[in-house]
Amino acid sequence: ILVTYYVIGVIMVGVITTIRKQGLTSPAVYFAAYIVGIELLARMVSSPLPWEFGKYSIIFFLSLGYIFDNSRILQRKIQWVFWLIILLIPALFQTFSWSNNIQIDLSSSASGMACMVVCIIYFQGREMLFDHFKRILSYMLLPIISIVSYLLIKTPDFETIEYVSAANFETSGGFGPNQVASVLGFGWLVIVAINLSRDKFTSFLLLDILLAAYILFRSLFTFSRGGNLGALCALIVFITISIIYRKSHFFSLKSIIGFFVFLVICLGVVEFINQKTDNVFEYRFSGKNTIGEAKEDMSANRMN
Repeated sequence: ILVTYYVIGVIMVGVITTIRKQGLTSPAVYFAAYIVGIELLARMVSSPLPWEFGKYSIIFFLSLGYIFDNSRILQRKIQWVFWLIILLIPALFQTFSWSNNIQIDLSSSASGMACMVVCIIYFQGREMLFDHFKRILSYMLLPIISIVSYLLIKTPDFETIEYVSAANFETSGGFGPNQVASVLGFGWLVIVAINLSRDKFTSFLLLDILLAAYILFRSLFTFSRGGNLGALCALIVFITISIIYRKSHFFSLKSIIGFFVFLVICLGVVEFINQKTDNVFEYRFSGKNTIGEAKEDMSANRMN
């Protein structure tokens, strides 16, 4: 109930702030970014808010920002978005479950596509300074810190958990491990990327490293592979693009040293989890079952 009223309060404050503070940089985007992280927390605590309220809120805030900013965005050429919507229609019908409740189908299938289209319309052609972009990412990170704090309270003692070579609901706060790991993977990825970009999230390099390592620890302990592997791939792409387009001087010596310190801590985190789980963690990420035998399909039937 507390989280529910809190989210409603955030939305109300966001609406008032967006309407009152008109300018080239609308505060609506910051509230939309904050909702990205807070949506998962609301689901984890079984909030009575609508299941897709996060996407609805993002659409609402960016539409509000679109209307109340002074950047003359309405004059921009966004005709190609119309063709994008047309191309999304086949995908929309492909994801329909064709149940008797068309509202559920639209909510689960169309809301994500609509959210993506609105985001494209809002950000298309919009110049953005790094400080502005970092602030958006920081607003996404704040609820993620709330999520790992909730996991710290909710997760039982590690010694009492029965570990198997599958995603673990007990270490993910009783909610879907894949969803939790995806959001937490995004969290540690953003902190690392900000530090590699010669900046800091908390103003202290060591604190950033420890925070990223702890978020990674909670993410890995869900035993969900997709969220962490996806974040790792995104980090590799980020580093590669930065080197190619910004040259090697894009990374400072201090940020490189901090990154290697983070990697060393990550190795310690992996070893700690593996010891706590009697090597089940290693089996999980190497495609083996609980007793260490190779699985016939390590993708959990996803290849089918």
